[in-house]
Amino acid sequence: VNAMQEVCEGTRLGIPCIVASNSKNESADIRYSAEEESNRFTTFPGTLGLAAANDMALIDEFASVVRREFMAANLRKGYMYMADCATDPRWFRTFGTFGEDPQQISEIITHIIRGIQGEALNARNVALTTKHFPGGGARENGFDPHYAEGKYNCYATPHSMETYHLPAFRAAVAAGTSAVMPYYAIPSNAKSAFPQNGADKFDEEIAFAYNRQFINGMLRGELGFDGVVNSDTGVLSAMAW
Repeated sequence: VNAMQEVCEGTRLGIPCIVASNSKNESADIRYSAEEESNRFTTFPGTLGLAAANDMALIDEFASVVRREFMAANLRKGYMYMADCATDPRWFRTFGTFGEDPQQISEIITHIIRGIQGEALNARNVALTTKHFPGGGARENGFDPHYAEGKYNCYATPHSMETYHLPAFRAAVAAGTSAVMPYYAIPSNAKSAFPQNGADKFDEEIAFAYNRQFINGMLRGELGFDGVVNSDTGVLSAMAW
């Protein structure tokens, strides 16, 4: 990593590189065999299991272990954690959420950000990217926007965005998350019931990653986020909805 940084320092703009990773400290699958576990990071239950425990002391311990082990591996940025509210049980990414209760998700995400990233980001902590703004749980038929069938976010009831999907992102911004990752999906006027977050309709039906109303208006303006907007890797290619 230090050698890579030296290369970056020698370029025209001197922009540093960041070695990042998705989360590594939760159980990814269940093994009913003698096969050795390949994960060398301390393994906690998955995020739904952590949420089910409803124990903030456990969340604090989890965050502390994640921070120390990411630092030891020289991983200084994490694409984690999901602040999405699981409002559609058919969504296959529900397993990566902290459940369906916006208040509980907000409390957990606050503890995790402060435990891993600290009160203020410094050389002893790991930067976090909270995802997937403005909430990936608002699915059409449970389909995910990694695929064309799931490219729309649908807000089936009035004010459902504010009621279910935005509270945890408000909490993440208040806790000081260094980056926010928008989702691939497109907000759909035809498939949503208004008002939503004070809007009678969405200004543009284009993906959140490119959407001025949501990035500049809601995330920057309404939520007051002044950190990094970290687009996901597929927004320019495979999932360029």
